[in-house]
Amino acid sequence: MRGLKQTLGRLILMEKQERRGEITNDTNDFPNFPRLDFAAGAADRYFLSCPSARFLSLSATTIMVIPPPVRPPRIIKYLKPYVLRMHFSNKYVSTQVVHTPTATVAASASSKEKLLRPVMESTRDVAAASKIGKILGERLLLKGIPAVSVFLKREQKYHGKVKAVIDSVRDSGVKLL
Repeated sequence: MRGLKQTLGRLILMEKQERRGEITNDTNDFPNFPRLDFAAGAADRYFLSCPSARFLSLSATTIMVIPPPVRPPRIIKYLKPYVLRMHFSNKYVSTQVVHTPTATVAASASSKEKLLRPVMESTRDVAAASKIGKILGERLLLKGIPAVSVFLKREQKYHGKVKAVIDSVRDSGVKLL
């Protein structure tokens, strides 16, 4: 994140210098920038040439996040509609169900939620994971989502907290694919 802030600061400075006429559109001044006309500012030239910043747009001094494009129907046909993702930190347990065709979060539950903290003795153990799974299952049923598929990271095994979340979601009435 620090590198992106530094880059944005440099780009804003370059925009100001370009407006004052201190720099030109010569590739010798900036060898890493593509040669474009002055219709696009220095920041726009950078974002056009930088594939890692494709979801950012810089106009003047405001940063706008552009949502990812909608996937074509031929890909959506093979995607699993709802995917359960879990994240376990040393302090909290958080789960979310992602609607893959639109890449949006359909439902989520976390031990970070202030309303759930007094009910739980601990926010990071297996008991907390099972309570979070039960709450997530109830929220899925309220939203009308009857089935989800499970996404496990490479290091996650069906054991401990992962097993507690999956079993409690299954016990709440949600079918796992």
